[in-house]
Formats: sequence, C-alpha cells, structure tokens
Amino acid sequence: MSADSDFNQLAFVNGAPPQVVWLRLGTATTEQILECLRRHKADIDAFLAQDEEAVLELSS
Repeated sequence: MSADSDFNQLAFVNGAPPQVVWLRLGTATTEQILECLRRHKADIDAFLAQDEEAVLELSS
C-alpha cells in the first residue's frame, strides 16, 4: 500500500505480482486513511483475490 506514484509506475511496468493499492488521498490524516480503507475493504479484498491487475487506485 502506498501514497507514492513510484510504486504505481513500477507495477504498471512489471505487472503483478506485486500488487499495489495506491491511495490517492493527497495530504490525509491517519483517520482519513483508515476510513478510506474501511470504505473500500470489499474492493481491496476482490483486488487481492485476483492476479491479473497490478494496481488498485483508491480515492476519497
């Protein structure tokens, strides 16, 4: 999991694995990050269950 685009670029170049969950939240508090992760739990679980996609982008 990362808020940095470097991991996103690496995953696009190399493909999965690894899989990257990219948090596109800008400057966020720990509570805002936690809320985003909770809100997208089903999306994260589905993403990690497959192996075709390398990047999942999450935003608020």
